[in-house]
Amino acid sequence: FDAPVVDPAPTVTGASPADGSYGAAPHANIVVTFSENITRGAGAIELRRDSADGALVEALSAARVSVQGATLTLDPSAALAWNTRYFVR
Repeated sequence: FDAPVVDPAPTVTGASPADGSYGAAPHANIVVTFSENITRGAGAIELRRDSADGALVEALSAARVSVQGATLTLDPSAALAWNTRYFVR
């Protein structure tokens, strides 16, 4: 019996702004680099406030998301707030 070979999912190798960083420009894009090339899927990517309720800031649709090779770029429609932590889901 031979088990099928399953490729592991890509992993995040870098991000800008960096995880846990402070002082990021409010109008800057969010850029995530993966361990291998990725492809665009269906649905939206959620940008959420890192707070007790994890409030949704924006559901980024295809128009605000670009994929090039192993790089995912998110372009929020509005400036992000200073001194506020966010996460992507």
